[in-house]
Amino acid sequence: MRNLLLVAAGGAVGAAARYGVTARLFINLNAAMTTDPDGDLGATAAAVADAGLDPGRVVFELVEDDAVGDAGRLTDTLA
Repeated sequence: MRNLLLVAAGGAVGAAARYGVTARLFINLNAAMTTDPDGDLGATAAAVADAGLDPGRVVFELVEDDAVGDAGRLTDTLA
């Protein structure tokens, strides 16, 4: 599931850049993807930057099927 979400996020970022989408871009991630700022979340944020998208228009949403194990670490990573 994690790899599928990562591929979907990259595809969404690429499509938004390619088609000049100016609306907000909502990207679903599971909690495990957000615990390492240099991991999946970092890769997705880098893809946003590389695509030239305004990061203020990108909303990361946590899917409900995964529990957050360490809320403090999650908060630090998202800060």
